[in-house]
Amino acid sequence: MTRIPPDLLTILTRHDRFLIVGHVDADGDAVGSVLALALALRSLGKEVCAGLPLAVPRRYRFLPDAETITLTPPNPPPPVSIAVDCAALNRAEQFVPAMQAAEHLVNLDHHGSNKGYGSLNLVETDAAAVGLIVYDILGALGVKITAELATCLYCATGTDTGFFRFANTSPRALEVCAALVRAGARPQEIVEQVYLLRPAGHYHLLGRALASFTLELGGRVSCAQLTEEDFAAADVGPDETEGIIDQLRMVEGTVVAVLMRYDRPGWVKVSLRSRGLADVGAVAGSLGGGGHPQAAGFEMETDLDTCKQRTLAALATALDAPLPVG
Repeated sequence: MTRIPPDLLTILTRHDRFLIVGHVDADGDAVGSVLALALALRSLGKEVCAGLPLAVPRRYRFLPDAETITLTPPNPPPPVSIAVDCAALNRAEQFVPAMQAAEHLVNLDHHGSNKGYGSLNLVETDAAAVGLIVYDILGALGVKITAELATCLYCATGTDTGFFRFANTSPRALEVCAALVRAGARPQEIVEQVYLLRPAGHYHLLGRALASFTLELGGRVSCAQLTEEDFAAADVGPDETEGIIDQLRMVEGTVVAVLMRYDRPGWVKVSLRSRGLADVGAVAGSLGGGGHPQAAGFEMETDLDTCKQRTLAALATALDAPLPVG
């Protein structure tokens, strides 16, 4: 259970206006945690601006109040800004100036690479999801967990644990999610919205990713890539790449899965997943990114081929494996 700093409770109770922001390319933990905290503070009579750098991904638009999320920073900025699931503040992109202008910048996170950029930092690296930290904050505030809050928090915790398939699935995560189900969260509906209902274009994109699949570093790394042409042919955006890397992670004998994709002209975005025998958070950190030991990422200003070579070189060091010849 997260120990909530008294100063955080003072900030949340004494102030009336808040800006709550999640990271770019938001996942279920970021979206669910932002929405849950916003819903809770609004229930206490607070004025809340909830934001994300990009539009809410299609699979999370079923969450309560998802339509209230804005892409535009408030002017003037509220006195309190809260960064949610942002390992570094620059992950909040266009919201950064407004957040830095706030009287209080609260940093709620669980990434080991987080350097503590807030005026108040609550970074719990043992938490499976930021949703669990938010759950404990709401408990400390005495907020009743409604069905709407339970849905957001279950989605947050479920997605970051792979719906209880990943190694970070802790007793605490299971206990909290059981309480959320009792409060009204519907597990089957949430899983269907997040994982089981996808547009046809997602499968076209998955097919193109699997067509590029290779085994690297003696079979210990599974690798795939998506080009700008792949996205155009599938007629979907980058948010439909979520879940593709999980397919690569299932390849028998591999230790690390790598998905590289076109992000914008001249830039490549890379996702890394480990099965526990390599710290991909450290690898991503060495290449300008960050994350967790078993799930991390970074972006690189280069082409896909060069990015692949540099990524494999970093992984070879981490795995103590020789690079392939040629």
